[in-house]
Parts: sequence; C-alpha cells; structure tokens
Amino acid sequence: MKLPSKAGPLWLTVWQCQHYWLCWLCWLCCLGYLCPLPAQAVSVVVAQTPQAQNLTPMLEVLEDAAGKWALSDVLQNTVSSRFQHRPGSGDGLHFGFTKSVWWLRLSLSNPGQQALQRLLEVGDPGLASVQFYQAQPDGSFVVHDTGNTRPFASRAYPNRQFVFALTLPPHSQQVHYLRVASRHAMLVSAQLWAPDTFRHTERSEYSVQAGYFGMACAMILFNLLLFFALRESIYLYYVAFATCFAGSLGLRNGMASEFLPQALEPWVNPALSPSIVLVMCTLLLFMRNMLGTRSFAPWLDRLCRYMIVLELILGAGLVLYFDVTVRIATYLHMLVLAGIFGVSIVCARQRIRSAQFFLAAFSALLLGGMLTGLRTVGWIASSYWNVHAMQVGSVLEMLLLAFALADRLNRILREKENARSEALAAQQQLLDNLRQSEALLEQRVSERSQALLLSNQTLSGANAELGAALRESELLRQQADTARQHSNQLGEQLQRAQEQLVQAEKMAALGQLIFQVAQEIHHPINTIKHCGQELITALHLTLAQLPMLVQTLSHEQQIRLLALMQQKPPTAFSLPPLLANHAGLIEPVLAWSRSIQSHTRQINTSAERVNQIIKSLKNFAYQNHQDDQGDLQLRIDSLIRNLENATPPPAHGPENQS
Repeated sequence: MKLPSKAGPLWLTVWQCQHYWLCWLCWLCCLGYLCPLPAQAVSVVVAQTPQAQNLTPMLEVLEDAAGKWALSDVLQNTVSSRFQHRPGSGDGLHFGFTKSVWWLRLSLSNPGQQALQRLLEVGDPGLASVQFYQAQPDGSFVVHDTGNTRPFASRAYPNRQFVFALTLPPHSQQVHYLRVASRHAMLVSAQLWAPDTFRHTERSEYSVQAGYFGMACAMILFNLLLFFALRESIYLYYVAFATCFAGSLGLRNGMASEFLPQALEPWVNPALSPSIVLVMCTLLLFMRNMLGTRSFAPWLDRLCRYMIVLELILGAGLVLYFDVTVRIATYLHMLVLAGIFGVSIVCARQRIRSAQFFLAAFSALLLGGMLTGLRTVGWIASSYWNVHAMQVGSVLEMLLLAFALADRLNRILREKENARSEALAAQQQLLDNLRQSEALLEQRVSERSQALLLSNQTLSGANAELGAALRESELLRQQADTARQHSNQLGEQLQRAQEQLVQAEKMAALGQLIFQVAQEIHHPINTIKHCGQELITALHLTLAQLPMLVQTLSHEQQIRLLALMQQKPPTAFSLPPLLANHAGLIEPVLAWSRSIQSHTRQINTSAERVNQIIKSLKNFAYQNHQDDQGDLQLRIDSLIRNLENATPPPAHGPENQS
C-alpha cells in the first residue's frame, strides 16, 4: 500500500493516512501472534514507604505437571515464555487440590538512590514444599528450601509463614522464583514488608494468637474442672472438641510447626486433614449431648450418628486413599456443617433453651467454617476476613458458650436452691404433722389408760370368782381321777378274761382245722403212693418187653408204634394193618403205656390237690390275727367248707383203695 500522491479533500486525506497506519498495525499484531517474543516479567516498583505491598496480583505462574523441572529448565525461553498472570487473584492465588508443582515469578525494581531491605512473606502455612530462588547482583541464585514437611529450623526467618529477607540495590531490578507444592488445597499470597513494620505486625499478630490459644486453654481447663466437679459428660465432650479445634487451627495457621517439639514436626502435615475429622466428630458428640437429641428428637439423633459415621469413613479414606478423599473432604465437611446448623435451628424452634444457646454460640463458628470451605474450593475470593473467619468464630463461640455455661450453672444452682427450699418446706410440714401426731397420741394414750383401769377393776372381780371356780373344779377333777382309776382296773380285768376266752375258742377252732386238713391231705397222699407202685410195675414190664419188640419190628413199624403210644387212650381201638402181625407183643406194651399215662395224671392231680390245701393254709396264716373271735371263727368255717367241697382225685379200680 502506498501513501496518497494526489491532493484531495482534507478529510479524505486524513482517512487514507489512518487506514494506512491501521493496516500496518494489524500486520504487526499478526506477526507478533505467529512469532511471539520471549515474555518479560512485569517489574514491581518497591515503594519507599514502610507500608506493606500486596504482590499477589503481580505474581506470574507456571504449572509443572510432572514436577521434574529445575530452575535451569524454567529459565529457558521456551519455558519462561509460558509464565502468565492469573486474573482476579486478589489477596491469593487459588490452585485448588493439585499434584502439580507451581512456579511463581516475581520481578522487583528499586529506582531509588539507596539500597532497600525488605521481607518477602509467602502465605499459606500448609505448603508442603517452598523453594525460594533469590536473585543475586551477579546473576546467580541462592536457594532457600523449606516447607511444612521440613524442619522449622530450615526457615530463613522464624515465623509461622514463609518469610525471606531481600536486599535491593539502588537502580536495580531482580527476578525471583518460587517453587511451591502441596497435597492439600493451595492458596498462595505474597506481601513485601519493611522489616520494622513486619516485626511490629508480627508482634501484634502473635499477641492475638497467644490471646486466642490462652482463651482456648482457659476454656478447656475450666470445663475440665467442671467435669470433675459435676461429673457431667457434656463438659468432657466440650473439652475434647475445644482441644481438637485448637490443635487443628494450630496446624492450619503454622503455629504448631513453630512451637511443637522437633520430634513431632514430621507429623504436622499428615495430621492436617485428619484433625478436621476429629473436630467434626467431637462437635457432633457435644451437640448431641447438649441438645439432648437422644430423648427429645430420635430422628435428629440418628442424623447426627449418620454424620459421625460419615466423618469416620472420611477419616479412614484420608488415611488409605488421601489423594482421592482430600478432594471431596471439604465438600463433605461443609455438608456436615450445614446439617449441624439445621439440627440446631430445628431444636431452637422447639424452645429448647440449650439449643438456643448452642445456635447463638456456634453460628459464627459454623459460618466461619463454611466461608473457609468455600475459600478452599475456590468459590469465593480470599480476603482477610474469610482467612481468619474460623478463628474469629471460635472466639465468639467461646465467649457466648461461657455465658451458656454460666446460665447452666445458674440454672443448676437455682434448681438446687428450689430443691433445698422444697426440702425445708417438706421438713417443716413433717415436723408439724409429727407434733399433731404426738398430741393426738397423748390424748389416745390417756383415754386408753382410763379404759384399761376400768378393765383391770372388772378383771380383779372376775379373777376372784374364777379362783373359787378353779378350787371347786380341782375337787371335781380329783374325784374324776379316782373314778377313772377304778374303771381302768375293771377294764383291764375284763380284757384279760376276754383274751382268755378268745384264746380257748381259737385253740378249739384250730384243732378242728388241723383234723380236717389232715383228713383232706390223707386221700391224695394214698393215691400218690398207690399210683407210684402201679407205675413202677408197669415200667418194669414195659422195659422187659421193649427190647424184644424193638428187635422184632422194622423202623417204620417202630415209628408207628411210638405214635400209638403217645396217643391218649380211647375207649376202643384196633391195631393198624402194619402192626397186626405182631399183636401179641404190641397190645401188652400199649396197655402198660396207657396205664403209665393214667397213673401219672392221677399223681399230678393229687399233687395239685395238696398244693391247693397248702395255699389255703398260707392265705389263712397271712390274714390279720387281731380280729375278734367271731371273725376268726367265720374264716375257719369257710376254710373247712372249701376243703370239703374240693373235688377229690379220680379213682380207677384198685387205684382208689388205701
């Protein structure tokens, strides 16, 4: 494009010139976009005044995702050009939960005639690693390696924050680098202080921190003494909560790193997140006990228990899977804080006095916790008030809770005073009732005494009459004893006579019985004797004839003969054809066999008869002999009749003769 060669209207000439320069400017912009120049750090002019300078908006950041870059890598143009400002950084640069390493670049210039001594304060005491590369006039760098995981002695300046001393020569410009890393949420800030101003502010800040922790210790000791005095668990729960909260706050603001023993310094960074879990659990336990949700609202008590379980699970996750759990821990803590706030509001609306005090005391603390959580996740910008919100809320909580404890003690004292007054009134009423009872008892005792006096007089006359009656009855008793002795003598004589008569009758009846028994036993014994003789004769003849018969008969004939001998004797019989040829030998043997069977049955019948007689005698002997004579005679007569009516053994010819 060429400049206009011909003259024309003035406005046209001006427009053509502007158009020409505008085109060149566009070309330069395109060239700069396609071929970027090495980025230069924006220099911050150090103020000559002693006031602090906020350097956070001037910090340039660079993310090292792998965490492997060294300062030499960062100083290369290809990497250095990637530094950039973060818009809206305000009082802090929020990096969130990240595993990356972040590089910060800061350029300071001193245009004055005198060298300046300054202190660079890097905020966020929870940074695990802080490496400050301080530029020197000769272009080299001095490295200060510190952090929350390093010993406190590694810090260039003894302070809860990370502070580094700088010397800025006159008419100089220095570019410093910071390398920061942390497993927790990072919120980095930077301020430049004049040494005197910083020391004055430091003393004031440490005085405030000392006052806060002193107040916390006083509340802890006071509630511990109340627990030992009153033995109420609510004070022990508050001691646990206040101890955990003060410890967690000391871990977060860097006070623990500075004042804990050196042996405990390695545990400061790992204990930061679990300490918050302990704070939430102890706060929930204290709230349940103070509000009495177990008896007043069981469903709210179950909600509190669920939140405690959630916090415990979160604590276990922080121990086992820290990188995953720490990213959601802040959101869960805010959810639990919202639940605590909701439970306290519900209980306060039910006119529970302790819930009203809890809501008034812990509202600022819960709000501070919510603001801290929102600042941690980056939903709100960092400021002085939300940085110290939890500490301010804790101070208000301790002050208001002191009033709540005082009210609780006053209420306890009033209840004790009322109970004492009621006890005194009841005691006075009891004394009045006792006096009335004593007066009534005295009146009744007097009346009873008079009645007893009259009764004694009446009894005296009755006793005299009774004495006379007793003497007369004694004479009658003596006469009756004499008559009773005479009658006893007559009775004994009569009884002896009766016993003699009974004995005589018994002997007569027994004689008759013995005669009858002997007569009855005589017949069976004779029968047994006769049948025994006949049985011997038959057996002798049979045994004499049997060998000859066995030799004569065949085996089949012997079997048939044996069957005939075992049969009962019929009235008439005939030999089978098989044995007919030997009838002369067989018929006598069969006759003798049948005779043996008949005599054996008679012997058995006679023995059974003797057995019956003996059983009858035994039964008679076992009967009670204390009966009178009439019954004994009746039994003897009955026994004799039974013996006479018994069936005698059958007689067959000469067998019955004796």
